[in-house]
Amino acid sequence: MENRVKTSFWLVKSKQNKHRECPIYLRIHAANTSVQISTGHFVLAGKWDKRRKKIIGGDLSAEAINQNLVALQTKVLKIVNRLLLEGQPFNAHIVKDKLQGDEALRTTLMQAFQEYLDHIESLIGIDYSKPTLVKYSQTKQRLGKFIQVKFKREDIQLFELDYDFLDQFIHFLKTRYSNSQTTCYKHFQRFTRVVRISMRKGYLEKYPFDNFNIKLPKKPVEFLTQAEIDKIEHAEFDMERLNIIRDIFILSCYSGLAYTEVYNLTEQHLEVADDGEVWLNLTRQKTKKSIKIPLLPKAVAIIEKYKHHPISKKRKKLIPVPSNQKVNAYLKEIQDVCGIKKKLHFHLARKSFSVTIILNNAVPIETLSLLLGHGSIKVTVDAYSSITNEKLKKDFQNLKNQF
Repeated sequence: MENRVKTSFWLVKSKQNKHRECPIYLRIHAANTSVQISTGHFVLAGKWDKRRKKIIGGDLSAEAINQNLVALQTKVLKIVNRLLLEGQPFNAHIVKDKLQGDEALRTTLMQAFQEYLDHIESLIGIDYSKPTLVKYSQTKQRLGKFIQVKFKREDIQLFELDYDFLDQFIHFLKTRYSNSQTTCYKHFQRFTRVVRISMRKGYLEKYPFDNFNIKLPKKPVEFLTQAEIDKIEHAEFDMERLNIIRDIFILSCYSGLAYTEVYNLTEQHLEVADDGEVWLNLTRQKTKKSIKIPLLPKAVAIIEKYKHHPISKKRKKLIPVPSNQKVNAYLKEIQDVCGIKKKLHFHLARKSFSVTIILNNAVPIETLSLLLGHGSIKVTVDAYSSITNEKLKKDFQNLKNQF
């Protein structure tokens, strides 16, 4: 049997992901047999050096992947050398089985999590935001602490994950950190996402938590009534900063825009149709969904009011928005002056848009889903089911009164 083994990397252009990146595959040729293995890495075709079989560029993400590819080839050679020293016959299929099944070569949970954190960090401002990185980092830290306390170790192999691990982790979050069910659910989402990605990369054969279920408790939807919105809208303040925050908040009440979307709003996002209607073209930060939504006159008026503001011009934006922390601090002042009982925070404006401006004015929930840029109508229905049920009862009562 020929003892030579050859390895090479190539792109599978027919399996592009949503970012038009191609998966990198490893081909192993030994003893007249060949196999292909997904490395779990993706790259744009234009950034792949066909001759040198590596990613072009000196950024951290490219270097990390290139180093991982070299390490993968080294693992293959170590397996082959070990088989030769032991006098065992081998071919490409045996090498593949050893590569994917040898415990010494399996990816650990902390390694898999760090890979995903590196992936997020390399795409900050493109596909992810800094808060997303912070949240996933916290989940990794909580998992690391749990492993230390429960297993007296720094890490565990992915194949060790099972129902009991997740069940005890949730219990640990509740008892060690006094986390609520909602917070536990968020950690659960982030943890299981990394596990599922590990499956797609070939680090794990099957999902280990099939029978595990954690319910997200339903919270009542908080929103401002039309009277409360009007009270804020017509309030006048001695300090300009409060008048600006008032207008920014009202803009969100009549557009449903999130803080980051208002902050980053530029002239390029606006489009005036032939009939004079003003539309917004943007990509929702949370869902990465490109949407085109019409603007109500009150929202347009606020944009027109501030687009020539000195801070707007300096930042090359349409609205002079301060930091999120300052916005919410100033909203607390507005709340006190206006005598609003509900706690004012910026996200409350988006909820008020959904309920008071849209649903309470008989606009279908399908339209609301489009305006909010939700990934599916189910997300919208789940979020506003209590509101739609109340509206159903009210509408049905009106219907009964007609007969």
